[in-house]
Amino acid sequence: MTPVASRNPHLGPKWTLIPLRIPTGYAVRWNSLEARRIDADHVEVNDSEDLLWIEKLPPPDGRPYELDATSPWRKLVVDVGWYRTCFRIAVLDPDWSATAATFETTDLDVLVSTIESWLVTLTTGRIP
Repeated sequence: MTPVASRNPHLGPKWTLIPLRIPTGYAVRWNSLEARRIDADHVEVNDSEDLLWIEKLPPPDGRPYELDATSPWRKLVVDVGWYRTCFRIAVLDPDWSATAATFETTDLDVLVSTIESWLVTLTTGRIP
């Protein structure tokens, strides 16, 4: 487990999922983004390479994902993990064969805010 700085007020001494604001239209396929507070400024975070897997859902009318790279209804995936020294977020368009964007940070609060803002951007089909 990895200690990192965080001011997240929702985290206490027991292991708990880190709260995320996820817009409508996404499915959380895997979530082990957990932490616990170890002092006023630091938390201990699950340091797995497989922390979070969020997938954009297909159109609500039952049509399959669109293949057009400019469509907001194409398959997009957000993958989050801890990779030795930092968190990494990757946007897959549509899978690991096409990584469209990545971001690395050691700051848990920056990680959470980046995940949330990227999901809002991806809702439109744009890549952050």
